[in-house]
Amino acid sequence: MIVQLAEKDQTIDSNDWQKITEFLDQNKAKMRDYFKDGKIDTEEVIEHIKELFGKRRKPMEIQFVGVGSTKPHLSIKFYLERSGSMTPYDAPDCNGEFKAAIVKLLNRAPGADDEDNVLFVVNSEVNKYPAGIQHFIKDNNIFMSTKDLGDPSFTDFGLILDEILNKNKSGELSILVSDMIYSPRNAADLNPQRIFNSAEGMVNNVFKNQVKSKALLVLKMMASYSGPYYPYNYQSKGRAYKGNRPYYFLIVGDNADIARLSTDEKYADFIDFKSLVGFESMYLFDASGVYSPAYSLLLKSKDTRGRFRSSRGQGQQITSLDEVEPDRNSGDIQLAMGVNLENMFIDPTYLTDIANYVVESSHPVKIKAIRPIAETDIDPNQHELKDKFTHVFILTTDKAINNEEVNIKLINKLPGWVAASSSDDDTNLSSSGFASTTFGLKYIMNGIYDSYKKMSNGSQPVYFTLTLKINK
Repeated sequence: MIVQLAEKDQTIDSNDWQKITEFLDQNKAKMRDYFKDGKIDTEEVIEHIKELFGKRRKPMEIQFVGVGSTKPHLSIKFYLERSGSMTPYDAPDCNGEFKAAIVKLLNRAPGADDEDNVLFVVNSEVNKYPAGIQHFIKDNNIFMSTKDLGDPSFTDFGLILDEILNKNKSGELSILVSDMIYSPRNAADLNPQRIFNSAEGMVNNVFKNQVKSKALLVLKMMASYSGPYYPYNYQSKGRAYKGNRPYYFLIVGDNADIARLSTDEKYADFIDFKSLVGFESMYLFDASGVYSPAYSLLLKSKDTRGRFRSSRGQGQQITSLDEVEPDRNSGDIQLAMGVNLENMFIDPTYLTDIANYVVESSHPVKIKAIRPIAETDIDPNQHELKDKFTHVFILTTDKAINNEEVNIKLINKLPGWVAASSSDDDTNLSSSGFASTTFGLKYIMNGIYDSYKKMSNGSQPVYFTLTLKINK
């Protein structure tokens, strides 16, 4: 049963796990080794599956997504920032984009009616919304009905970020909607750079412990805004503004739970973030490799050059070559590798830009191009791989390779939209960039990034690594 569930996609997801646990429960008398104190021993079962596939003629590495719970879906903790600079997003003369995006996101979540899902209102405090999520969705004025919860004149970002990150549990998502403007008390007399330094320090302090096991997805959104805006040096009264303004969704979860969003069909509608009204950009903070895409060298692609053969015992998926020699005519070696780049919270243009990849090898191996896969790339002897990959990586070297390990890494770096969306001065509400920028955004994002970078031993984090072995 395990082979049938995992051999094709090399993944045990939440649906597979439920079938496995049901089988074990029905056969307790014969399966005592997989139980501990009367309950299924998750670690023992996972270890058994790893050993099963690791000892096969063609060893496989199995991914576990959303495993460890028999719950059919992830529970949600939704946090709405209710501050003076947030209420104008849902003013009566706005077009309703802000509320529409929130409602669509919550309605798309599997099990949205579940009592496990909880909504909080945050500012100076974190307070539970007095009614359930369904009542919130139907509420005609979400900020009016929550006006008595906390102090809207001050947002304690340290408290809020600690809540969504460090109190997030396995099997749940924490979702914060916020304008991401860091404004400490009495900021009017502070130098802006002092505010930015304080923001980075606050973020580093909050994110220092949990980032290795947590992933954070940030969505930049846009909506109409009508009401007072509070520049950093004019916080007591605010200034009238009507127009578009950015805000953000921050989605936090265990690495396995974020990976589950990408692979579990139940979440296909939920993760269609680009269809949310006002969506502009997204970025995934990840230090431990949420993604492990399927990949294989393609033996007879139109772009291959040189002589080589597949190493023995690999089956359909090939990551090792023997007897590799340069092409007689061109004098170089060119390899084609199929890779599955779908269902990732990464911009497609980022995924296919060779400048975002690093190739580690003692010989100079380069990525020549990344292109969509074509039917002519697949050897008939590798027919099982036909629908497994979305792109082809063309690798090239002008030197002979002898017993080489090649590591291809997709670097995780802050995208350009972060700096473009950040402002160091928000006092001029009529400036051309005011409608699309957030005061001090890049400093908060840099603070988060530095925390994830520390978990990568100070080097740039990577989204995934593809390893090949090339032998002479």
